Amino acid sequence: MKNDVVKKGVLGTVVAYVYVIEFQKRGLPHVHMLLILGDDDKLNNLDDYDTIVRAEIPDQDEEPELYNAVLGHMIHGPIKSVKYLYKYVYKGPDRVTLEVRSEANQDEVRNYVDARWVCAPEALWRIFKFVMNRMYPSVERLQIHLPDGHNVYFNANDSVTEVVENESNTMTMLTEFFTKNNTLSEDVPKYLYREFPEHYRWDSTHKTWEARETNQKVIGRIYTVSPLEGEKFYLRVLLNHVRGPKSFEDIRKVDGITQPTFKKAAEQQESIKADLHKMMLKRKN
Repeated sequence: MKNDVVKKGVLGTVVAYVYVIEFQKRGLPHVHMLLILGDDDKLNNLDDYDTIVRAEIPDQDEEPELYNAVLGHMIHGPIKSVKYLYKYVYKGPDRVTLEVRSEANQDEVRNYVDARWVCAPEALWRIFKFVMNRMYPSVERLQIHLPDGHNVYFNANDSVTEVVENESNTMTMLTEFFTKNNTLSEDVPKYLYREFPEHYRWDSTHKTWEARETNQKVIGRIYTVSPLEGEKFYLRVLLNHVRGPKSFEDIRKVDGITQPTFKKAAEQQESIKADLHKMMLKRKN
């Protein structure tokens, strides 16, 4: 079914999808799938939905093969239906064996694993590493912060001097986006921050952006910032409009003049004024 829907496009051209496979208590797998169709195939009215969704028995003369398939596999006889309903009603509640013990420190991960129900078919799927979920295209969440305003993670045993002198602690997705733009030649296309993951991948080990060597489709999304956060909000606005900035200072340049704040720079950008006006109107409403 997944192959028919995603690759063969029986419902239309699929531009994005996400699915998760789950297992019922008796072991039967089922899938929850969300599809996003291309603009030419989107369903916009009731007539469009009627072309692919049917809740009726097909006409035996016009579609004999589909008629036989529906009657043979999708409709229960009255005896079977009644028997199933009564069996389901009296199947009893779910049961679990519990052991109460006192522990000084609660391990939430262990508690989750210990109390989790895994049926035999699900265990088999996991042992053989079958795909249980997938999202296409992949989404890269992009960090955003003001200069020297990023989070720094370190070991409890590290001294303040070690933390401060560790150069990697100054490197983030955003700072290395600027660094990468400094190394690119002038003939290379200039990208917005959110476009960068489409052409470069983030190496979290070495904290660098590396050119993609595959055609894997990835889209970038900058973390949401509220207008109440002031300068950080306007920095996000600039990152969504200014291509190829080389530093926090460079992104504040408008017509060759470095503005004192991100807010001032955003307000001076002609291409941003209309978007800012719309944002403020939405906020008031």
